[in-house]
Amino acid sequence: MLKGLVSIFLDFPCSLCQRPASKTVCDYCEQQLKACQLKNYQHLQRSQSASSSGCLCNASESRRSDVPIFVWGRYDGNVKQAIAAMKYNRLPDLGLMLGEWLGETWQDSGLELKTSEIAVVPIPLHPKKLKQRGFNQAQKIAEGFCSVTGYALESKILCRIKQGQAMFNLNPSQRKNNITNAFAVGKIPQSKGKKSKLVLLIDDIYTTGATVQEAAKVLEQKGIKVVGAAIVATPQP
Repeated sequence: MLKGLVSIFLDFPCSLCQRPASKTVCDYCEQQLKACQLKNYQHLQRSQSASSSGCLCNASESRRSDVPIFVWGRYDGNVKQAIAAMKYNRLPDLGLMLGEWLGETWQDSGLELKTSEIAVVPIPLHPKKLKQRGFNQAQKIAEGFCSVTGYALESKILCRIKQGQAMFNLNPSQRKNNITNAFAVGKIPQSKGKKSKLVLLIDDIYTTGATVQEAAKVLEQKGIKVVGAAIVATPQP
């Protein structure tokens, strides 16, 4: 709040290049980041047989176990730098900004899901990692996403019970083994209506899909329907 009030009179250093900026990043860095945005939604599309509730399907595969994925941009260059700065330089405002951009693109994509039916669930960090970093980047992205879309943020539905290794040096098989049994269902909010909410997962990076698939499996074993995942970036073409 203080930063917002002071910014009326003063510019702050850009979170990425330290140039004067009236918001989280300067105009130049914003342009560079948005140049990495995908121009189409090849990772997630509306089903041709979609119901009025906005059923989603995977654009590349139709296996029942697959979770539909919506991705904002490419994980390279400036976006890769921004996500690393957010996590390792402890800049949660970058997560809020990226979440807002993800939410705006989601709305523009035509994937209309009723606000009252959606619960947004960020991929959780293990408590030790959360204490070390000070915040969960997926949580911040989800906060920005929900501020734009109006969806309900439910951060306690999913919890992480196994820390595992850092994923970036692991091959696909190792990633799958590393994330297996890493999650558990936490506190499930009571639905005011008869119809249970549908879950949309949120994360920063989508690589092999092991994390999203494992989280969805754990939730669906408890009868919680996962309609998809909204992700900031992917290295996949």
